[in-house]
Amino acid sequence: TDNGSGTLTTTGGLEIHKTVSSSNVSIKLITASGQIITGTAGSVSKLTVDANTTNQCSSLTVRDALAGTATLTQGANATLNIDAASMTISGLNASAAGNLVSYGASSAQTVMPVTYHHLRMSGNNSKTMGGNLIINGDLTINPTTTFYVSTNNYNISIGGNWVNNGIFTAGTGTVTFYNSTTVQGTTVTDFYNVTIS
Repeated sequence: TDNGSGTLTTTGGLEIHKTVSSSNVSIKLITASGQIITGTAGSVSKLTVDANTTNQCSSLTVRDALAGTATLTQGANATLNIDAASMTISGLNASAAGNLVSYGASSAQTVMPVTYHHLRMSGNNSKTMGGNLIINGDLTINPTTTFYVSTNNYNISIGGNWVNNGIFTAGTGTVTFYNSTTVQGTTVTDFYNVTIS
């Protein structure tokens, strides 16, 4: 796993408990829908999802590229760390209760416009919205990270806590707070338009 290269292709799911450190190794899930990724703390360089797959790994990190023609679904309480600058996967379903998606590349990233439960921005660069976001849980912006609504001024609906320890660039977008939301963090957040429902 440390010095290898090539593509590991599986049609029966993946169980991972360690870091596959080589950037020359790709993991590819193909053919049969309903595949499952399990494990405790796995890290891979490249993950390609060409069959609908559920991530139930307590912490799965994709470091360089997340791709594929199918949908990756986050299981309840699973964590997906997208540290990959390249993200061309067709679908991401991250609405399950308790799950966390973290965008953590050191380079700029586009945040997929889907429904999330918990969403975190980290890494030393900007994270730009690719469309409107629904966050049923918490949004966390880590220090040294800029979260930007983009020049399209997309909107955010959030049902959990807003925790800003970095920079939020609001543009002219609307942030809608529903349920019992607390705005907190070490940085004062300047919103453009706020709706409380």
